[in-house]
Amino acid sequence: MRCLIDVCHLGRQVSMELSIEFRDGILWATVTGQVTLGESTKMCSVTCDAAVQSGVDRILVDASGADGDISDLDRYRLGETMAAYYITKPLDFKIAIVGNPPLVNGFVPLVASNRGITTETFSETTPAVKWLNHFCCP
Repeated sequence: MRCLIDVCHLGRQVSMELSIEFRDGILWATVTGQVTLGESTKMCSVTCDAAVQSGVDRILVDASGADGDISDLDRYRLGETMAAYYITKPLDFKIAIVGNPPLVNGFVPLVASNRGITTETFSETTPAVKWLNHFCCP
């Protein structure tokens, strides 16, 4: 599943692409392009809905190919919005977010974790998958 999210932001076109696939019981959401709060919020809901529809509770968000830097206030809002949306669903999600600063700095997962979502930040996919697999049934 591929989803291109386009918005007009302050007079310029901003695009973020989201690709969703399933690998070994994990939903992989790969994000590329320019990231903003609005696009990230939409990406979170699309990813969550795909996971619920497929009955998958382990999610890996790979933002290592994305660009952008959102403010700490927007990071807070994203973590809060993400948690509020995910917590209403029938699954107990485990979310690994992969990326590097300045885009991925751990603040969004911290906010979401403080609201009941199990989430962690990684700089590479291999340790993220290993962490997610700890939650898998034997």
